Amino acid sequence: MSRPCASPRPVRVLALWAACLVVTLALGCNARRANFDGPEGAPGGSPGAVGEADIPGPPYAPFDFAAATPDWNRAGVAWRPTDAGLAEARESGKPVMMVIHAEWCGPCHEYARVFHDAELAALSRAFVMILVDSDREPAVNQRYATDGTYLPRTYFLTPSGQHQTNVVSDHPRFRYFFPQRDPRAIVAAMRLALR
Repeated sequence: MSRPCASPRPVRVLALWAACLVVTLALGCNARRANFDGPEGAPGGSPGAVGEADIPGPPYAPFDFAAATPDWNRAGVAWRPTDAGLAEARESGKPVMMVIHAEWCGPCHEYARVFHDAELAALSRAFVMILVDSDREPAVNQRYATDGTYLPRTYFLTPSGQHQTNVVSDHPRFRYFFPQRDPRAIVAAMRLALR
């Protein structure tokens, strides 16, 4: 006498879901890290792209990445929630710097440290700073996915909320991905956004 087999369908669905999750994570921010840490010989990005060579002024004081904590410098940078920040920008006339990240994203944790740079923190006062968790605000994450949903992404907006598409990084593929360990490119982008 044979007994009926349990349907393998739930097991296949679970296995497929797990495989998709693994592939998503592998193709997500952690797998692209090697591409972002300084692609050798990469062509310059779009016109208006900001790189280290674009930083005017005296020699830059070295940033101590190892001493900085991955807390987005919440004590030194006035981060706002999305809706409140956009409303504040309209009322104050300040431009917006929006960073989209995720708690599970390794490069995001590294990028969070650069906000301890003294010049970057000082420049942040000229902006309404918005920090978006892509998992908690998926609609915002999708709205600002102009060239993908990689993380972290940094956008500059006008006070009225218009995306400043001329302020981008010099990364050849990911226009809104700035170096995670060196604040100079983001400082240059902030200066450009204030012009």
